[in-house]
Amino acid sequence: MGARLVVKFSNEAMVYLHNGGEYAADVRETLDEFFGELASVNDKRLADAPYLAAKFLVWAAGKGTRGVNPLEFLSVGIVNDAGYGDAVAYVPCDGTTNYSIEKSLDND
Repeated sequence: MGARLVVKFSNEAMVYLHNGGEYAADVRETLDEFFGELASVNDKRLADAPYLAAKFLVWAAGKGTRGVNPLEFLSVGIVNDAGYGDAVAYVPCDGTTNYSIEKSLDND
């Protein structure tokens, strides 16, 4: 896993993750891990795209933190163009943890 992933939350928010995966299996691993950890949180708001995108951003930033300062994260951000990603996933934000992979190096 090492290529750029863009996760689209409904059509309202997009998060860039530099090491999110380039192949469909990598993307599934990233999103399954996120949704697995989200299952332990009381307030998931799975139907609120901006909120869920923010949860993903904070989760991804926490994984990329260098040191004790939570602001020292790398390789994650908010984007306005899915073209930044080698892979693109779509989370419909319909109250479920469903997602689809719109683009990956498997299906280019």
